[in-house]
Amino acid sequence: MIILKILLIIILVILGTVLILLLMPVRVKFEFIGEKVNYHLKYGFLNIIDSSGGGLVSRLTKKRSESKKSENSKAEKSSAEDNSGIQAEKSEVSESAAEKDNVESSSPEEPQENSAAEEASSDGSDSDAADTAETKKTLGEKVGFILEIWNSAKKPVRKIFKGFHFTDIMIDFVIADEDAYKCALKYGKISGAVFNLLAFMRLVFTSKEKTIDVRAGFGQEKSRWDAGVKVYFLPITAVISGIWFLITYIFRIYLPHKKSAKKSVGQQKSMPKGECEV
Repeated sequence: MIILKILLIIILVILGTVLILLLMPVRVKFEFIGEKVNYHLKYGFLNIIDSSGGGLVSRLTKKRSESKKSENSKAEKSSAEDNSGIQAEKSEVSESAAEKDNVESSSPEEPQENSAAEEASSDGSDSDAADTAETKKTLGEKVGFILEIWNSAKKPVRKIFKGFHFTDIMIDFVIADEDAYKCALKYGKISGAVFNLLAFMRLVFTSKEKTIDVRAGFGQEKSRWDAGVKVYFLPITAVISGIWFLITYIFRIYLPHKKSAKKSVGQQKSMPKGECEV
């Protein structure tokens, strides 16, 4: 009983830590202001990577680079000591290889006939191909199966997409050109693309804009492309959606197909031989 209690406590602790990790949010911040990039990626309270060179990833890469440098220095020292011995061994190996080449060139080659084996393998492959062709599903059945899977996964996938929260979206564009006609054309294309993208993000994700400003800089030489966004996501959303899809797949696709297969097999067994042949 004591061992079972200990195992139960260990399992509960593991499940609790996994639940806490899944409830910790993933936060991303990205800014491009004044032609300078500023970003950071955080998982809960842990800084993964940022634009200032901090974070867990930069620390790990620094440690790896330092260990590689020390290993390379040790390898260079050992290789410098062993160069003289290696050169002597190379000369001996080259002489022995030349002798072996002379012996192999003098020995005759024996032809081998594999026609019977090739015929047998070709016959076996033809029979296997015929068997697999009989068991292949038709195109309509494949398309129907894919549509069933999509109908089961449609809502869980939408829940995952809606779990991405895009907040504090900031866009401050100035589309400049010295030619007024070209500037107007660029402004129309870019402004249309920006507002269509924002509408798509509202439809698919959870998004909220802070400031959106797209202007035409007639007669100006240089454009401005300032933008920023924050992203928020909970990993448990993906886990819940995956469980949801698994349950719907089992009860909507797997079990009904299994029942229909059993019914078809039972009907074929109950039919007389004459009807089966017809």
